[in-house]
Amino acid sequence: MRRWCAVALAGLLLTGCSAGLRHTAPAPAAPQPPVTAPPSPAPQAPPAPAVPAAAEEPKPPPKAVITPAKVLQGDFATLRLDQAVPGPVTVTVTGLSEQPKVYEYRGRAVAFIGFPATARVGSYPVTVAWKDGSWQGQVEVIYKRFTEDRLTVTQEQQETYYDPRQDEEWARLFAARSKSAPVPYWRGAFRPPLKGKLEITTYFGEIRYVNGQEASRHSGMDFAAETGTPILAPAPGRVVFTDKLIVSGWTIAIDHGENLYTTYYHASRVDVKPGDWVETGQQIGLVGSTGFSTGPHLHWTATIGNTPVDPWPLTLASPLGAGLSQRPTEE
Repeated sequence: MRRWCAVALAGLLLTGCSAGLRHTAPAPAAPQPPVTAPPSPAPQAPPAPAVPAAAEEPKPPPKAVITPAKVLQGDFATLRLDQAVPGPVTVTVTGLSEQPKVYEYRGRAVAFIGFPATARVGSYPVTVAWKDGSWQGQVEVIYKRFTEDRLTVTQEQQETYYDPRQDEEWARLFAARSKSAPVPYWRGAFRPPLKGKLEITTYFGEIRYVNGQEASRHSGMDFAAETGTPILAPAPGRVVFTDKLIVSGWTIAIDHGENLYTTYYHASRVDVKPGDWVETGQQIGLVGSTGFSTGPHLHWTATIGNTPVDPWPLTLASPLGAGLSQRPTEE
């Protein structure tokens, strides 16, 4: 009995002590968000390999175009470079006594190549040179059959035809046709220098015999017309010469630009003076029979510089194609 009480007491003591010694447990810590590693940067696509710039194709070298490539004796060709080039440009035609002059048209070099009626038949080498290069080609001259004109004149007329004083006169006319405007003055094709139906009495290049002896080649076209018939400018231009000469009588020369001129002989009256600007169809003088002439008519000459060429093709198409004229800035 005593043993049971002792056990019970011990149990009570243990239970009491346990209750007396109970401590408040600490509050659990607030839940913390899970620690996560910082986000990894999004993977970047590897840079595309550099594409090498496409190599520019080398620009073809400049070349000249000659139109037409074949010309008749007494005609002219037009030379054009197909692109702009640095510095001045020269054109040399082997076999020609008068070399072409180079101008600019729409940003590119151009030149007229005139062949006289007496030009030899065959190929003429052409060299175009500029600062960084050159071009070589050729133009072919084809035979043309010219008419013949046989004149019987008096002794006085023959002496006039061969008068040595005319050398100085021709030199003055040639000087007037040696410095052309650097721009084309014309608009389209030229008009004939007379109105109405034309009566051609002598063709360009005609072989002229005077009293049975070959004297010259006709440098233009002759049109029969009555004295006093108006002579008309065939295209815009600047008058560069007027004077009365021994052989050509009253003479008028017009610069149409880029080394292209027209000239008129045997006028009975001149209505313009050097320096005057003329328009297409403007009266520049009257037909006559002054100088070496057997009757009233108009002699019409076209020249590349001082090389006579057939004027009639000028009435069929614009010399440089479809180009507008450029009037002088001072006008």
